[in-house]
Amino acid sequence: MGAKLINLENALIFLLVILALAFQSKAGSIVVYWGQDGREGTLTNTCASGKYKIINIAFLSPFGGDRKPQINLAGHCNPASNGCKRISQDIRYCQNQGIKVLLSLGGGTNTYSLSSPADARNLADYLWNNFLGGSSNSRPLGDAVLDGIDFDIEGGGGASKYAELARRLSDYSKRGKKVYLAAAPQCPFLIFLSMLRYLLGCLIMFGFSFITTLNVRTNLAILISLRIRGKNGQRLYQLGSSKYGGVMLWNKYNDDKNGYSSKIKAFQSKAGGIVVYWGQDGREGTLTNTCASGKYKIINIAFLSSFGGGRTPQINLAGHCNPASNGCKIISQGIRSCQSQGIKVLLSLGGGTNTYSLSSPDDARNLADYLWNNFLGGSSNSRPLGDAVLDGIDFDIEGGGGPSNYAELARRLSDYSKRGKKVYLAAAPQCPFPDSSLNAALSTGLFDYVWIQFYNNPQCSYESSNPDRFKNSWQKWTTTVSAGQFLLGFRLLPRRPAVGMWPQMCLLLKCFLLLRHLPSMVV
Repeated sequence: MGAKLINLENALIFLLVILALAFQSKAGSIVVYWGQDGREGTLTNTCASGKYKIINIAFLSPFGGDRKPQINLAGHCNPASNGCKRISQDIRYCQNQGIKVLLSLGGGTNTYSLSSPADARNLADYLWNNFLGGSSNSRPLGDAVLDGIDFDIEGGGGASKYAELARRLSDYSKRGKKVYLAAAPQCPFLIFLSMLRYLLGCLIMFGFSFITTLNVRTNLAILISLRIRGKNGQRLYQLGSSKYGGVMLWNKYNDDKNGYSSKIKAFQSKAGGIVVYWGQDGREGTLTNTCASGKYKIINIAFLSSFGGGRTPQINLAGHCNPASNGCKIISQGIRSCQSQGIKVLLSLGGGTNTYSLSSPDDARNLADYLWNNFLGGSSNSRPLGDAVLDGIDFDIEGGGGPSNYAELARRLSDYSKRGKKVYLAAAPQCPFPDSSLNAALSTGLFDYVWIQFYNNPQCSYESSNPDRFKNSWQKWTTTVSAGQFLLGFRLLPRRPAVGMWPQMCLLLKCFLLLRHLPSMVV
């Protein structure tokens, strides 16, 4: 891994990020607009599909400027004859399913405006009495109480009037049931910022181009908005923002026709996890605490750094414990704790030292037998980490013997899977293709995980001035090597980085967006 094992001052955690990994915990929800196409089915059926967490009934338009507020649900019902009151049953059905139902104001017409703060307050009072928790003899959607109001405002009066509308509606939350506020601004930033700053605690639905700017100014849950049309709909993906809330789709009919929500759900279910190397810095805490953090899906214990060529295999866990005095056997407790939470724990071989090698196929087979008996499902009186059974072996090989011998090691370890518990195999090649040390081993097709080290190598590390080098390297690896999963390997540093070493997680998003259209992307 580059730094000497004994150099604790420079020891770092190596994060290996599965594609789409940072997005798993922020998988979010799907929001849809309903009401503007009679072909989209009833509101009850929309909620019964199980796809959506929020429904925006579209639209209340016209309103303001002495206009009588009117709801327009296209081909669904006629509010003029009270034909939309029956939708109350549907609204209650949705809410019983835990789905929020909001009324959307505006849309792409020129039939609404707010001419003054008083006009805004009057509209808020109308909405409260006719759609929310108030009372009126003329509630267009019947007596069901909606959960809130969505601002899909594309003109129609000064922004300050909509800020006043937001304040007035928010005040109604103090009377009992919370009034949720949502907004669907266009992607150019600052259009409605004077209004948005009042929507604390609300849901914001919008295109992703100003997510970073808005994120640092507010405490909002953020959703990506996508307009879906026919077969030319945009590719769907998620953003790694701490405020990311999900995806909003326009509209329900086109979702039915093209299955976008199903694709999003499938993508969320495929989101991976974070893999980390543990063992080379005593300051990183115990293995038990590392797994208890809930951050990681795989832990690589680093390293078995001396083996082969007549050497006695030795594990080096830096400041954690002393294997020479059997002091590392206590780590069995940590291994079992991790595994009980569904976290795989692997032993990593090698690292950035010159204390290992495999001199022959027999040497490789002997090492495999040692690993099986001392760390995996075999038995030995001298198991360095105690009696816990690790899930597999990681090859972090940066030299040390002929590549064909590591291929033999992989084959021998894979054969042990036939004896019971599967032995997972992982590899951490350098990004220049092919990796001189691991190419033969990877060519066996036996590896479950390949986390490629995209650092320390200018010809394939990520640099904003020439991102194609990184992109092309990724594509070469994922289209040439046969493996279960490919992962992006990055070395994260707190200070000014060297080539390919990233100081901020936000750069992971740059790589994710760069790779999102490649067929190897896990979506």
